[in-house]
Order: sequence, then structure tokens, then C-alpha cells
Amino acid sequence: MKTFSLIISYLRWHYSDGVKSVVRIWKDIIWFAYHFFSVPILMEKLWYPLGAEDLLREDAEATRKIAHLLFKFILRFMGIISRIILLIISVCVILLLIFSGPLIFSLWVLLPITAVFLMILGVLLLFL
Repeated sequence: MKTFSLIISYLRWHYSDGVKSVVRIWKDIIWFAYHFFSVPILMEKLWYPLGAEDLLREDAEATRKIAHLLFKFILRFMGIISRIILLIISVCVILLLIFSGPLIFSLWVLLPITAVFLMILGVLLLFL
């Protein structure tokens, strides 16, 4: 009798609090990925150079100034390319997480039915 009560209480939890927990965890994982890749900061600093410091003196000669400007342009271009690649990766990961949510949710709902089916199948295969 206690086993039946345990099964009923598990099913009650599984389809009430368990479903709420799965949805909450799914939202938390999407939030984590959004902040892990720091999408707002990447968008804000998309046009910034890649770690450049302005060390050029005012009295530098013209060729040095041109080389410095070229170097700053290259660093800015590298910064744009690297941030765009990281943004593409982050969007792909976030979309993968968003679209995998319904699959995980449906697996969670079908898990008890699958467990019972597999136990019955195991018993049947044991005696064949």
C-alpha cells in the first residue's frame, strides 16, 4: 500500500511541481547563455578596436602617424570580425536552447509512461 502511495505522490509531483521546475530551469539556462556570451555588451562595443591603446605621441613623424592609423584600422576590423563571429555563435546557441525546450518538456511529460513501458518490456523479454 505504501508503494502505491509513493507512486501516486511521485506522479503528482512529476506533473505539477516537476513541470514548473523544468520550465524554470529551461528559462534559467537561456538567461545564462545570454549573459555568458554577454550579448548586450557585444552589441554595444561592436565597433571598438580589439584591445588597442593610443600610445602615439603628438610630435611623431607623418609616416609613423600613418602606420599608427593603419594599425588602429586593422585592430578595429579584427574587433568587428571577432565580435560578429561571437554574436553568431551566441545566437545559434540561444536558438538551439530555445528550440530544444519543447523537446525536453515533452520528454519530461512522457518519462513516467516510458519507464512503465520499459519495465513491462523488460519483464516480457526476461521470460521469452
